[in-house]
Amino acid sequence: MVKKRKTLEEDIDRLAERVWQRGREKITNRTDFNAVYDSYMTGVPHADKMKEKVFSKLQARHKISDSQGRNKARRQVFKQLGVQPPRTKKEGPSYSFLARTKRNKTVWARKTKITVRGKERVVLRSVDGRFVRPLPKE
Repeated sequence: MVKKRKTLEEDIDRLAERVWQRGREKITNRTDFNAVYDSYMTGVPHADKMKEKVFSKLQARHKISDSQGRNKARRQVFKQLGVQPPRTKKEGPSYSFLARTKRNKTVWARKTKITVRGKERVVLRSVDGRFVRPLPKE
């Protein structure tokens, strides 16, 4: 059973761990943290107020430097990691592709291989196990 959080400190601890997991435990500097945090907290009011507290909590637990990185490609990767659901051993395979269902709902999907009439094909399946089609390239 999940323990109910009662204080702001417990919320900040939970948020720090969630950001660390979303960053695949590879956050090394403030820029990586900002990219993951901003993409994870999109649309949340007052997210900027907690940002410094979460960063200091994460910095105390893990080796994260306070320097700003300048690599644009690295920022983009961490921005995408903040949006994707985290993958742990319990969750199984990575659902890392955006796809559409029959009713045009956007879902996360993973690649799987199936055999049809003796030929192996690669298809996308959603978290529910249903077949989905990839999003069109923009």
